[in-house]
This record gives sequence, C-alpha cells and structure tokens, in this order.
Amino acid sequence: MKKLTAIMLTALMVLPALAVVVSAQEVDVRGQVTNVGVNQFTWNNANFAGFYYDIDKNLGAETLTFSLSDSTPTGATLSDQENNGVRGIVYKTEAQLKNFKYKPWGRYDVIGFLADKYFAAYDSNVTPDVTNAGESVAFLYDKSKNRNLMTNEQITKVLMDDNKEMTITSANPLKLAEGYELAIKQIDTDGNKAYLELSKNGQVVDSKVVQPSITNAKMADQTYYYKVAIGDTKDILQIAVHFKNAFRGADTNIATVDGEFQVSDTPTALKSEQQYDKMSIRNVDATNMAITMDNKDNQVTLSKNKDVVLMQNIYIKTADQDTMDATTPLRYYVYKKYTEPGSYELRGTVTDVGKNTFTWDNSTFAGFYYDIDKNLGAEQLTFTLSDATASGATLTDQEVNGAPRGVVYKTVAQPKAFKFKPWGQYEVIGFLADRYFAAYDNVQTAGMTAAGETVPFLYDKSKNRNLMTN
Repeated sequence: MKKLTAIMLTALMVLPALAVVVSAQEVDVRGQVTNVGVNQFTWNNANFAGFYYDIDKNLGAETLTFSLSDSTPTGATLSDQENNGVRGIVYKTEAQLKNFKYKPWGRYDVIGFLADKYFAAYDSNVTPDVTNAGESVAFLYDKSKNRNLMTNEQITKVLMDDNKEMTITSANPLKLAEGYELAIKQIDTDGNKAYLELSKNGQVVDSKVVQPSITNAKMADQTYYYKVAIGDTKDILQIAVHFKNAFRGADTNIATVDGEFQVSDTPTALKSEQQYDKMSIRNVDATNMAITMDNKDNQVTLSKNKDVVLMQNIYIKTADQDTMDATTPLRYYVYKKYTEPGSYELRGTVTDVGKNTFTWDNSTFAGFYYDIDKNLGAEQLTFTLSDATASGATLTDQEVNGAPRGVVYKTVAQPKAFKFKPWGQYEVIGFLADRYFAAYDNVQTAGMTAAGETVPFLYDKSKNRNLMTN
C-alpha cells in the first residue's frame, strides 16, 4: 500500500524554465479573484502567493485591503481620500522573529515588504535549546553595534540564511551574494588559525582571523563577521560565516563552514510619504516594527480590461468581460510580476492536518489554469486525510466504504469563444495546471456570421472534432 504522509500541506508548482531563460519573459503570480460586488476584500499570504511566507515557521504578515466606493457592476473607485480614517487601499506589514538557520547565532526580525523578504533587526532573544559553551546565543546581536534598521526608517533584503555545510579551499573561496567572496589566505602550521580576506568585486574590504579548531573554541573564535554602514545605520553586521574546522594540507588549505548569513548593503528606504507607484508610506513604527501604506493622492478606478501597477512589482488586473451585471460584476485580482530569471513557486493556500478535507481550485491555487476574462478554469485537487494527529496524517491509496482515496484531482472542459469570433468556440480544459484543447464545438456564438454561414468554420473543416474520444 502506498501512502503519502504530510505535516503541513501546500499545493506548489515550480517553473524551472525561468532558471535557464535570460530573455525578457515574465511570470505572474496572482492572488484570489474577487469582484466589484464585494465592498471590501483583503489579500494576505493565505490567498496571495506573491506575499512573503515561510511555511516552516508560519511567518508572513503582509495584508492588502481594498475598500470600494461608487460601485456598480461595471466598476468601482478606490478613493485616495480618508473615509472613517481609511483610504481605498491600505497595505500593512510587520516584522516577526525568526531563528537563524545556524541556530547558535540567535534570532532576527524578518519582515515581508512589497511581497519580498527583508531584514529588519537583530534580536536579543535567546534561541531555545541552543547553547555554546555557556555563551549567550544571541551572538550576531551582540557583535552588531546597531541592531535595528527601522530606527533609521529602512530595511534591507535577506540574501542568505543557511546552515549548509560547504568546503572552501585556498583556490575556491566562499561565494556570497552581491559580488562578495570570503577566501582563505593562510592557515598556520597547527591548523588553529585561519587568515581570511573578504573581497567585493575583486577588491579586498576586510581581513580577520578565525580559530575554529582550538580547544574549547568559542563562537567568537569560530565566526567570521563583517560590519558596515547600511544607509544611515552605522556598524551593523552584514555578513556572518561560521567555521566548523580548518586544516592545513600539504598542497592546499581547507576549511568547512556550516552557517552563512548575509543581508544586502543597499537598504530600502521607508521615509514617511515615500511613494511606490500608487502607494506611499504612511507610518513606520520602529518599536513594533510595523509599516503602513495607502494610496493618498492616487485614486484608482477599477474598470474593464485594465492592468495597473499598484506598488513596485504588484499589479491590479481587471477582466475584459463581455457581460457585467448584478449577477456577474466586474472581476479583478492582484498579482506579483517576476521578470528576473529564476525558479518560482506558485503556492496554494496553506492548510494543516487539523482539517480533514481541503480542496484547492483556481481561487486558492494560482498554479491552476484560469482565464479571468471568461471566468474559465475547473481544476480541483482534494486531500482527504485519515489517521490524523497533530504531527501528521495519511492520504490513503485505498477506497474505504466507497469513500474516495486520499488525493482526488478533477477537471472538466469548458466552452471558450475563439478570439476571432466568426470561428465559433472550442472546449478548453485545464489539466495538471496548464491549458489544453479538448474539442471543436458546433454551437453558434454571437458575432459568428460570415455571409450567412451557420456552422462554425473550424468545427466544420475538422473531420474529427473531439480529441477526448481517443
């Protein structure tokens, strides 16, 4: 019997093609679809995969709320004026505690901002269950003279946070982000002292000695760290690398590292009134590490067939609907646009093993096929758990008393008009999160007239019309 065991469940689709494509291609990660008949709607990391989310630690606190005014079935306004103290668009986020991957270093405050992961501050809280020869485990906090970037109204991107074990040699330095490299210049004859140089774009910017192999080595002996000025924040630790050991060989010097942390030396400013396209910073609370933005002085109108930048790489997309009335008001969603080459996860809504049954569809999993203009897309993936406990559950491969198996995927074709309407319509089907052709359709559609013809042309010219018969 085959079984799938899960602790937390999330639908994911990876797009590896972008890892090798360097031409201008885009990936759009959309949030849940709503419509102008809903007066207020909020996206968070549960219904918008573009927002920062760490499933392992359940971290991510971004929210984006639309409050509509002047709504009709064909559109609405997102006012730039306050109504009961709130404008039409409000974005909020706050920092949350996160352990370093290399736990003996302690914790830092991570914050999702504009759908990306940023560093806010080093934290003095002790990491549970971690000790290092009786030392305080908030090591990076201790070594950083200034710890909170938000006191100077700025944050910076987290570039690296890992506990991956790697070997570096004299000939192969540790490659870091933004052009930094950490190289071994020399190891003494006892293998105790490793002389290191940090360079950026080929220029040496720092040198230090670490002693990971001495008896009773402390964290300060084992950790290389580099402090810089990040914007207005002076002497804040930017790079840390933990050395597990170091050896002097006959031909080369070798060291093993098992902890790496780096933040960008280029900050993102959070000055009051600073504008990001339609949105601007309204408040930065350095104590509670919270940010609020709204659309002051930038009224946004939701109308048919619009694609509007909202803030940085987050956009609003409205449908090109043929029919807009009380039962089918104008549809829209927000999405995050990726233009850099890379691999991206299109994440579904997160659930847990406390829910016995959960279904992802195109509203809760951005990977499934969806056409907002025609409201098409019918894929569903249902997980039915058994043997559930707080720590896990089973997705059985057996039918029990006629009940479905643990994982059931369903999809169905739907009629779609050709863009060139005189050709009529065809059956489109979402399958395994992609768009497929199923059949030509003989139904007459509006605008499908050509010199009095009554049979859809492509249907008529194809001898066999339905691929699914085979």
